[in-house]
Parts: sequence; C-alpha cells; structure tokens
Amino acid sequence: MTDKSYFAQWRDDIMSSIAFLTRLPLPVSEGLRARRISEAMRGFPLAGALIGLMAGLVYWVAGIFALPHFLCAALAIVAGLLATGTFHEDGFADVWDGVGGGQTKEAKLHIMHDSRLGTYGTCALICALLIKVGALWQIGNYEGHLQALGALMATGALSRAALVAASHTLPLAQVDGQASGAGQASFDHVREGALVALIVAVLTIGVLETIVCVLAIAATTYLWTEFLKRQIGGQTGDALGSVQVMSELAGLLVLAAILG
Repeated sequence: MTDKSYFAQWRDDIMSSIAFLTRLPLPVSEGLRARRISEAMRGFPLAGALIGLMAGLVYWVAGIFALPHFLCAALAIVAGLLATGTFHEDGFADVWDGVGGGQTKEAKLHIMHDSRLGTYGTCALICALLIKVGALWQIGNYEGHLQALGALMATGALSRAALVAASHTLPLAQVDGQASGAGQASFDHVREGALVALIVAVLTIGVLETIVCVLAIAATTYLWTEFLKRQIGGQTGDALGSVQVMSELAGLLVLAAILG
C-alpha cells in the first residue's frame, strides 16, 4: 500500500498525464517517468482541459487584436497541435492509412507501423482539421471568444475521458505494441476520469450543453471502438489516439450545432 496521500497521488497522475500528452517541459521525476502510463490515466481529462485552455487563450488573444473569428479558430487549433506535438493526430492518420490500405488485420497493422503518411491518412487529417476549425469558428462567431475557450476545454477533457474508457474496454490488438507497454486503464480510473471531465465540462459550457456533448461523444466512441475491433482487432497506441480525435470532433460538432 502506498504511503502517499490521496492528493499526492492525484498530483503525480496529473503531472504524468501532462508530461505524456503534451510537449510542456515539466519537472517530472524519473520515478514518475518510469511508471506505466495506465497508472496515471485518470489525469488525462485534466491534461486535455489544459490543452484546451491553451488553445482557447490563443483564440481569445487573437480576438483582442480584432482578427476574424475564422483566423482565431485556425490559430487556436494550431496552438493545440503545437501543445501536443500532434500526438493524437499522428495516430488518427495512421489508423486511416491502415484501414484504408490494408486488406487483412495483419496488413492494416503493418501499414499503421509505417512512419510515412499515406493518402488515406493525409485526407482524413485534413478533413478533421477543417471540421475542427469550422466548428470552432461557428461557436466563437455566434457565442463569443470565451464560449470558444470553454468548448475547447470541455471537449479536450471529455475526449480524453473517452480515450481512457477505450483503453479499459478495447482488447489489445497486439501483445507487443505501444498500448501493451502502456497498459490498460482500470475501471476506477475510467470512473474518476469521467467524473473530472464532467465537472470541467459543466463549469465551462453548462449543464445542458454538457449532456448533449456527452451523448454525442459516448455514441461516437462506442461506434468507433466497434469499428476498430472489426478492422484491427482492438487497441493500439494509434487506435487510442484516433478515439480522442473522433470524440473531440463529435463534441465540437454538436456544440457548433446547438450554440451556433
């Protein structure tokens, strides 16, 4: 049994999550870096909220300089990509390359391991970024800069909670892959991460918007994970990244629809 307090455990999980999901130069100890990331996944939603906050602040600052909302949205999405080093987007593109170019499970996994970006992945990534910018522009244009910031924080948190849930429920597609080395999230971490994400969303976008957003993200996550099971047999590191991107797209789209 650990001697650390509950607060200290949460602090370590949040620090590990931010260090894993972002490029921020955090002073993380070697002990924390050596942990399996599955042991810290309940901190993913807070790391996602931080990424959304950074992107949203760029939107807000761009608005101070009276830039059009479309440019504010584009700059905010770029800021989010820089903050994460395109961590999830890389996996999203690899998954689309694999399912688009491979005929068998083994062939799809082999293509996903290729570091080169193919036509399917390129097109899917371009479409995803265009949808993100368009949805965020719609939210900010009709509701204002602070609402766009809130939407980024809420979907950032909720989509990482979806990733944690997928890590727990999806079987491993490979026994020697990145997801296997990272480990699978426990049910307790799924529950605690979901609760944190819900609190962030309610505080940033409101109760009704959170309910609609959660329903959209839950449905998308379920359908996408079922698709991944049929296509590649379960989860890989790339597959979990694609879950985050797909669920965040669903959240932003539904918020654009109800707020815009």
